[in-house]
Amino acid sequence: MKILNETPQEILDKVWKVYDESKCRNGKPEIDFRRQHRTALYWLRQNKITIRPDSWNKMHPAERRLTIIHETLHACGIPHREGFRTSQDYASLVVYNYVYGDDLVKRDWKYRIEQSLSRYLKR
Repeated sequence: MKILNETPQEILDKVWKVYDESKCRNGKPEIDFRRQHRTALYWLRQNKITIRPDSWNKMHPAERRLTIIHETLHACGIPHREGFRTSQDYASLVVYNYVYGDDLVKRDWKYRIEQSLSRYLKR
């Protein structure tokens, strides 16, 4: 698989096109790299997505896309469901498929996850 070197801004620009901007709180957020505890955060008051550079550099390209999508969902006012983080992760996958389809990047990432789990799962 060809390595993608998409910047966070390139991902944001592509993803933001699918949102109805009139329904999103403050419009398109900015992206900033900074040291912080979490990998990525959306800051409502600043309308900014901040990304931890060392985490970003270790991510698979599909995970990078999902991280930006996850934070743009927050920028549009879509919260985590009560006590159920995976609902937000599933919503991110739905948007990913809407933007990118079932592309080779996501398939490669899924394959790598399946390989890492294979020794723990019964066949």
